[in-house]
Amino acid sequence: LWPVAAVLGVVAVAFSLPVSTAQRAALVNVAHDPWPRLLLSVSVAAALVSPILTAVLASRLTDVEHTAGGWNLAAAGGLTPGRLCRSKTVVLMIVIVPVAACQVGIPVLVAGRLGAVGSPQPGPWTGYLLSLLALDLAFCALHVLLAAWVDNQIICVGAGFLGSFISLFCLLAPPWLARVLPWGYWAMITPVQQSEADGVMVYASVDWPWVAGFLVLVATVFLAATARLDRIER
Repeated sequence: LWPVAAVLGVVAVAFSLPVSTAQRAALVNVAHDPWPRLLLSVSVAAALVSPILTAVLASRLTDVEHTAGGWNLAAAGGLTPGRLCRSKTVVLMIVIVPVAACQVGIPVLVAGRLGAVGSPQPGPWTGYLLSLLALDLAFCALHVLLAAWVDNQIICVGAGFLGSFISLFCLLAPPWLARVLPWGYWAMITPVQQSEADGVMVYASVDWPWVAGFLVLVATVFLAATARLDRIER
């Protein structure tokens, strides 16, 4: 799991870093706060990588149960399928937390080293990091369920790649569309928007009730589905 997480994490960080001349010039432009623009870059990279990351990690961790008869072996040891899925989700959380922290933290450190003016506002950045962690974990749980229900893991990974395109599209789509698509919530948690006055990026409020409602819905579905798996004989 760690090599896959490391590779995709590096990709996400690479897309977030201010590498072009224009991006570096924007960091030291005293006329505008550069940090919202950097946060948007982090959000775009997360929307691209996180759906794939969660799908691949969940698929790799669950596929062994299909190929090696792990469901039966675990059941023989008293570990039901639902409980096994819940355990796998906890394991994935251990991987997701440092990856998400690096996705958000490394661009901030690099921007600071490049002399970015001002400093990032703790509220939007911390809120984004925590919501990214929660959303990644929610999708890990959903992909663990999908990987447990289907033997062909191409379906699970394919859903992640499809979600990557949808989440990127939702960054440009109307908010109502992002609300009705699961992958749209990577756009929903982005606390940045373009100012109508001068076109620069500024911090914006997040529709937290919708985000919280989605996370509660995922948790409910996951717990209900794993409880049903506990009653299924494999």
